[in-house]
Amino acid sequence: MIWTVFNGTCGQISDTALVTVEQCVIGVAEHDLAAAPVLAFDVVSNTMLVKNVGVRSALEVIDQSGRPVFRSVVGNIRENRILLSGIRPGAYVVRLVPGGPGEALRIVIDH
Repeated sequence: MIWTVFNGTCGQISDTALVTVEQCVIGVAEHDLAAAPVLAFDVVSNTMLVKNVGVRSALEVIDQSGRPVFRSVVGNIRENRILLSGIRPGAYVVRLVPGGPGEALRIVIDH
């Protein structure tokens, strides 16, 4: 990434920044990964796949301003698909409430 700042009569300055993105697993020490909750979004059908939720929890969808726009109880299930109907196109965060580290997902709805 190269950024440039224009400062009127004082001229401009540029610099280069290197951004490295690495895949990581959050909360390995806290969770048995085989039994950890799974959240997956199907963009074609606008459904969330929720697996391995062992405690009474809710699936919550939050918009960019931090407001909840959808909530569904998902506790004590092995696997479930939840239709996210009525949600406007945009970027959202989906999380389990209450949840632990790594139990959140960023999704984009574009229908």
